[in-house]
Amino acid sequence: VQRLPYRGVLLDWTQAGAPPPSEFEARIAPSLERWTAEGVKSCMFKLPIENAGLASVAAQHGFVFHHVPLDADGRHVVLKRWLQPRLTDKVPPFATHQVGIAGLCISDTGKLLVVREWRGDAESGTRRPSA
Repeated sequence: VQRLPYRGVLLDWTQAGAPPPSEFEARIAPSLERWTAEGVKSCMFKLPIENAGLASVAAQHGFVFHHVPLDADGRHVVLKRWLQPRLTDKVPPFATHQVGIAGLCISDTGKLLVVREWRGDAESGTRRPSA
């Protein structure tokens, strides 16, 4: 289980094999209950086409199709379920583009402002200005 930004979880079965349907059916409800109790807001599955039958089991537990990743060549889908009914579902629909902005701030003493964000350098989580 991969923890996502903004209190989500992702189960990626494109890398590690998906469980058999009987095992998935037995584990999905307790897992959803645990994640909901932990305050997890959303759960997503990356499901390979070879395991498409698991989508019907997931649908019985409230999952919906979210998107087919552009780099998947139609070989897998992502299913999503919002876990916190008292909160508004803030998971955006699948992005069709990315917008970037840039700026540079240097203090009077020569200090450079570095912005921390959820993507960037894997070790520090920061981005530095580039040319």
